[in-house]
Amino acid sequence: MASALSRAETLTLISLSVACVGTIANTFHGNGEPLIASIAFSGIAFAFTFCLIRWLGPVFVKAGLKGRDMCKTKKVEMLVTVSSRALHGMANAVLVVLKRWALFAPLSTFS
Repeated sequence: MASALSRAETLTLISLSVACVGTIANTFHGNGEPLIASIAFSGIAFAFTFCLIRWLGPVFVKAGLKGRDMCKTKKVEMLVTVSSRALHGMANAVLVVLKRWALFAPLSTFS
């Protein structure tokens, strides 16, 4: 497993990130469409996690943080860090909901 991203992967991830940031910026101008913003945050989380797995993969394998996929006939070792994508997605979904509530709630709610 190579730890460096290829040129095609780099360009794809940069374009995905730019498109997602543009989508998030566009949601601030309208009513704040939380579903669209959540999808955009998930795209950013995917790009971030993809890069982290590629860059930090060899470090985690050296530290012994790896496991075998027992469901496959050919037992291939895989990294434990794949679950971090789910954590990024859940955190971003909560932030989108709280952002909408915090910005549009009356000030008397906070006192």
